[in-house]
Amino acid sequence: MASNLLGLIFLSCWGTGYGESFLTLHTNSTNMLRSSLYPGCSQADIESCMEADLDLDILKNNDTIELPDGTLLYLSNRQDNSAVFQSEAAEAVFTWQGDNVAGSVHVEGQSWILQGCGEECFLWIKHTSNWEDETLVQTNFTSEDLNPHQNTSDMTQLMARGGEDISTMVTYSVMIWYTPQFRDTFSSDSDMMVFIDLMFTETNQGYINSKIPVKVMKLDVKLHPTMIDMQDTALMLDTFANSMPVLELLNCADSTALLIADTYYGGIAYLDRAFSCHAISITVKSYATGYYTFGHQIGHSFGAQHNPEEYYGSTAGDGYAHWIQPTSSEEYGGYRTILAYRGFGHFYRVNHYSNPDVVFSPTKTPTGVGSLSNNARVITANRFAMASCGTEEPNGECNDCTVNPANEPCLNCCESVTITSSDFTFLDSWYGNFAANYTKYSGSFSGNSRMVYKHMSMDYCLYYTSQEMWVINACSNLGSTSYYMRTDSTNKKCVHASGLSWVWSSNSDPTMSASCSGASVCPDDPPTPPSGATSDWDGTTKTGGTIVSYSCSSSSSTKRSVCDPVTNSWTPDLLSVDLCGLDTTTTTTTTTTITTSSATTTATTTTTTTTTTVTTTTTTTATTTTTTAATTTTSTIPLLNCCETVTISSSDSKFLVSDWVIFAATYTKYSNIPSMNGRMVYKHNSHDYCLYWNDIWFIYECSELGANHYYMASSDATDEECIYDSSYSWLWDGNQDSTISLRCSVCSDDPPTAPSGATSDWDGTTKTGGTIVTYSCSSSRGSVSRRSACDPVTIVWNPSFIPADLCGQDTQHSTTTISSLNFVTITSSNFLATDYVTNSSLNGRMLESGSLVRIARMITMSTTTTTTTTTTTISSEICCESVIITSSEPTFLGSDYVVLAATYTEYSSTPSSNGRMVYKHDSQDACIYTVNNRWLIYHCSELGASSYLMATDATNK
Repeated sequence: MASNLLGLIFLSCWGTGYGESFLTLHTNSTNMLRSSLYPGCSQADIESCMEADLDLDILKNNDTIELPDGTLLYLSNRQDNSAVFQSEAAEAVFTWQGDNVAGSVHVEGQSWILQGCGEECFLWIKHTSNWEDETLVQTNFTSEDLNPHQNTSDMTQLMARGGEDISTMVTYSVMIWYTPQFRDTFSSDSDMMVFIDLMFTETNQGYINSKIPVKVMKLDVKLHPTMIDMQDTALMLDTFANSMPVLELLNCADSTALLIADTYYGGIAYLDRAFSCHAISITVKSYATGYYTFGHQIGHSFGAQHNPEEYYGSTAGDGYAHWIQPTSSEEYGGYRTILAYRGFGHFYRVNHYSNPDVVFSPTKTPTGVGSLSNNARVITANRFAMASCGTEEPNGECNDCTVNPANEPCLNCCESVTITSSDFTFLDSWYGNFAANYTKYSGSFSGNSRMVYKHMSMDYCLYYTSQEMWVINACSNLGSTSYYMRTDSTNKKCVHASGLSWVWSSNSDPTMSASCSGASVCPDDPPTPPSGATSDWDGTTKTGGTIVSYSCSSSSSTKRSVCDPVTNSWTPDLLSVDLCGLDTTTTTTTTTTITTSSATTTATTTTTTTTTTVTTTTTTTATTTTTTAATTTTSTIPLLNCCETVTISSSDSKFLVSDWVIFAATYTKYSNIPSMNGRMVYKHNSHDYCLYWNDIWFIYECSELGANHYYMASSDATDEECIYDSSYSWLWDGNQDSTISLRCSVCSDDPPTAPSGATSDWDGTTKTGGTIVTYSCSSSRGSVSRRSACDPVTIVWNPSFIPADLCGQDTQHSTTTISSLNFVTITSSNFLATDYVTNSSLNGRMLESGSLVRIARMITMSTTTTTTTTTTTISSEICCESVIITSSEPTFLGSDYVVLAATYTEYSSTPSSNGRMVYKHDSQDACIYTVNNRWLIYHCSELGASSYLMATDATNK
């Protein structure tokens, strides 16, 4: 990082007082030196780095905290996962996720970062003060770079609204990408994620300090597939902007930012991109909070500028940052707002955007000058436009035409359109000839990726120009930007889109529009709005290309349906009933009164249902029996009939050695919130993580159930009721894992009831696959027992019932009769041979159909074929055909052997060995088999060897 300040030493006496210190520093000489053990200590722009013990309860509960040197700060703002403390010239911001914590502290121009360094490990890092100021880029983009979800007229209206409405709180979103070098500055993914949360919390506090009605939210965080750190900051920004189509870069967010470890400048952004929906920036990690650069760069995207002293020409407008007065007599003293560069006597950057109406407490002076330095007004005016750019759908669903077929990039345009107008001045002029039908042009001109149309009777064409306008011109001039008629600038894909304004000659015609020709009409009405939603359909229009928008009064959720001009049907033709998140569970109370000749019995049953009133009449004897059900309201939640316990597994070695392996576990129905959005909610069996559905399946904190954030998420949307009913990849930490699978792992019914005189060892709750329940009783001939297993393949109990006379039978063991089996006997006077039988399972071992099972030894030499019926005692236990090996032991998880913690399936080459199943690793040449009554894992190519990579103790299981 370039530096032009050297050897600065700050000596200051901060205030002291009484309060609890949340940090205990490890100040011995070893810990105060930078250590290669901690990535956080090796990043750029660090003056010192030491380990510290943290008391998180103080941050969560106290109203006052004490910094390590005794400075007192007082609570200003606390949320569920964050807290802000302030004093007159200091601010400290903290965020946490579970036990992971990040913090940013600023006092009189000095800044510290609190960063995790692994489990129960924290670093107290002091930044240098020789910051290299950020930069910005002013450039123009072609229409192909711009977001097609909006057009010029829409954005103009939103900009005007922002100037008129200066109080409504508006939230915009940011898609976060990061480089591998950024990730390398953290000890774990969890430490990185909580630091990113810190950036958002600190930026939002800046908006609060500056009285700006704006809030920023994180949409998603992903490792960029191609970007790496570059020293040329401007080149890096251009490379990032062009690394993928802008819609994919935004990923349904309003803006996007790339986080990196180092480059020449602290950050860079394109200026004034709210209008074009092209808000793109880059921020260096140490600058992100240490210098407020994350918020600084997004400020540029809104249109906010540096302080006017940086501009040598005109400083028209009021969008500049501010040097807070008075100017200090010391070069390295004094204050400035977030977007201001430093100058003599204005050295300390504070978490304020310039605003003439806000006074900075330490100096008692305004943080801006009217008509000159008012970043707050610029951000406020452009906030509605910025927030309209994205849809905030998870996993880029706004660009997924299978999920949102009515979104702009997915639309089919009509091949025949009609231009109409009711303006008589236009209709009576020569230009009135252009009010006509136009059909798809068969010529070769591409039309700038838009359809080209030709007048039905004249040699005029309707096409889209490089200046982002639809125009009518002579077909011989296709591609020219000249015109007889045109629209305003627009990014819309179809000329028949709503909201386009037309101009003929030099006259505007607000009555003019293009629409699909009459032959393209949807016969049915658009989809009915679900509960809590309204639509903007006018009640009559159903021509091709008509788009109906649905919105919720209780949330920001929206959806669109289009009358597809190709199929003449509404797409989608049905909207999710829980679009607005208004799940309603209907409880039906059914009271049954049964009257017999001897007694009257009343029973009440409560169920979750989707039915209406039912009246049933049943006759049991000569007396009438009547059953009545109370009237109910239809539920919007489907009847859940899914497993209440599921298991997530993966064979991806990268996943298995990552921190994310913790999510490969068993999840059970969440008792606090059993269902959401019409789907079961599951909770991790040992951690506070929940698995829930919101168009896709998410794993995230149970405390934030329903959020669109995730640690893991399914890659595709699904309408299946049960999570294991669909096959899809899963996303984790920017990776996609197609080996992750979910399986139902619980028998839905209880095990068989113990017959009279018998007892079982069932604990009353366990029904996972492989559970064995033993039934026993004592008879006159001794102890008698029988077992039933929850079959992990069929997920049913086998056997499904225990004989009623178990305790009265004469045999000591359960028996299975094998009838009419063909035996082949090979005998010899000096040769020991073996009989074999063709069968699918015997002696308790599952085998491939047709396998040979050893059952006897013979010592005579002759060849005979025997058909016989015999009764033999065998176990009915069935082994799983797929098993998962897991561990939570840190030493193992950090070793090379962790690759063996994976899914293994029945080995097709050698299904069994030594009377036991053989399993093969799903992605490695490793098999599980038995030798000398021990289960071993070793190379499949040496199956049967007594050598091993892993082994169990001796067992006869």
